[in-house]
Amino acid sequence: MTQPERNAVAPGVWATLALALLVFAYLIQIELGRQRALPLSYDEMTFAACAARGLATQQVPITGCHDNKGPVIALTHQLVQWVAGAGYNMAAVKVAAFLVVGALVGLTGLLAGRLNCRLAGLATAALLLQALTADTSFLALKTETVGALFIVAGLIFLLTATGRAWARLKPLPLLASGSLMGLAVLTRQTYALVPMLCFVWIALFQRDGTAMVRIRWLNAVLFALATALPLLLFLAWFSMHGQAREYLAGLFVYPLVRGVSAEGGAMLHLAQSSLAVLGTLAMLPLLCGLAALAATSAKGPEALLLACAAAMLAVIVVSPSNYPFHVIPALPMMAVPAGGILVRIGERVGRFEASYGAWTIGSVLLVLSTLSAASSWDRNGRTDVMASILGDKLGPQTRGAYGYVLGMRSSFYAMNELVPASNLQFPWAFEGMPDSIYYHRPPPEKRAGRLLAWAQQSGVQHLLEDFERTPPRYILVVGSVAHMPGAATVTNLPGFDSYLEHHCKLLREHFGEPQRDGLLYDCRPSRD
Repeated sequence: MTQPERNAVAPGVWATLALALLVFAYLIQIELGRQRALPLSYDEMTFAACAARGLATQQVPITGCHDNKGPVIALTHQLVQWVAGAGYNMAAVKVAAFLVVGALVGLTGLLAGRLNCRLAGLATAALLLQALTADTSFLALKTETVGALFIVAGLIFLLTATGRAWARLKPLPLLASGSLMGLAVLTRQTYALVPMLCFVWIALFQRDGTAMVRIRWLNAVLFALATALPLLLFLAWFSMHGQAREYLAGLFVYPLVRGVSAEGGAMLHLAQSSLAVLGTLAMLPLLCGLAALAATSAKGPEALLLACAAAMLAVIVVSPSNYPFHVIPALPMMAVPAGGILVRIGERVGRFEASYGAWTIGSVLLVLSTLSAASSWDRNGRTDVMASILGDKLGPQTRGAYGYVLGMRSSFYAMNELVPASNLQFPWAFEGMPDSIYYHRPPPEKRAGRLLAWAQQSGVQHLLEDFERTPPRYILVVGSVAHMPGAATVTNLPGFDSYLEHHCKLLREHFGEPQRDGLLYDCRPSRD
């Protein structure tokens, strides 16, 4: 790009970035203003509850409380709580979330700048920020954004390690790249597809200089070992504390039982999932359109990024359940080639002395996307989240006490500032729990069924042992998750009903919005 062409394109790039930053700032003002007590996403309360359990019982890091995620997201929330000095400070969680989003946008722009030019980096940052402000949950401090930050940082190191001096082995950048991507996998397991594709690219398709096949394979193996390093280090740590089973189950077993079996057949499920993903991507017309255009001519690192993005989208389609924020892992890798295409379009239009035409079209699409998101934020105020969590509030006397939810209602912990009385916070950790929207039991003769039985060994026993060490002040039994239809007992867990009988009294029926299907118990260490 010549200097006159660069001068013609630059104002449009800066204007696009400035508009995206203004919308982002406006959303921050809303979230840290009248909505400061509300989470950006319900999942933030789930991670915060697990983090609070870990800090209260000196488990840093904590394995993940039998979630189907790795331990990194809980460790991230532990860091936020330690800095904030409070367990459920949603304003502090939001500040951390916005910092993560800002870092993600900045690093993605840096990556694009290294692959293309500085203007492409700025355009990439604008495109990604516009995409992330399209939905509230896209900004939350969750596995998708935290994992994406590690992935993009790892890609920057990878490009350094596989740069012009490819024939020289550069172990430190490769180690850094692999380790960062390993941390991403321990945040959200589906991110493993990215280092897998990077391994193939390093070993087979990287053709910089006169690199020997042997050197490329040595680099690929070193990268793979570095990716596995965080997993092995966490395994060693949790093995020392007798929690290896819980750690491995969260990574490899519980994801197999998340969600429900597909009704109507696999093909119908694939069709519905594909339409859902396409509907989410339609919210991002500028980014997706430019990424699709880039795919027609991408090569080298940009082809690798688009392949990674396609893999992350394909995972959503075959998953048993999906939500709009599941597209986040693909967005940074789509934004890098899209930013380059945006600059090249501006360059070509500039040759005909109509440089602002492309930017006018782009700005219109940007305004339509970002301002519609801002309007939704301001108008609706996330009333659905408000209704679902305020019904769980008891009163100020609960702050800092222990509590327990048998089922899935992390808002009960967050709204009442209760510390979970056990590490076992998800229904799939217990044998005999009924199927629900969250959990589907595989047939016991299948491999997944055998793995689940291994993971669930002594689950109730460990729960009751936790109750002895940290007795719950309140217990909430969520009927839709914990109660077998038609059963005469409160739960289907041996020993749990006995604990309720001897240590608790029923305080309230039909507790919690919106289902009102909870049984709330007031408990003491002993009621004999």
